[in-house]
Amino acid sequence: MCIFNKSKPTSATKIQKKLEEIEAEQKAHNEHIDNIIARLDTILKKSKEINQRLAKNKK
Repeated sequence: MCIFNKSKPTSATKIQKKLEEIEAEQKAHNEHIDNIIARLDTILKKSKEINQRLAKNKK
């Protein structure tokens, strides 16, 4: 590996690019998980509302 040959990326450059790809992928996964959590939170809130209404109707 010649450090003067600019046409071929150095090992460190390859590692940096791979790291950036992994970080971007991880960010996308985290955003997807956050969206799932938000949807589950909405479902939980609606479920609680429905349970409260059912409890009132039983009285």
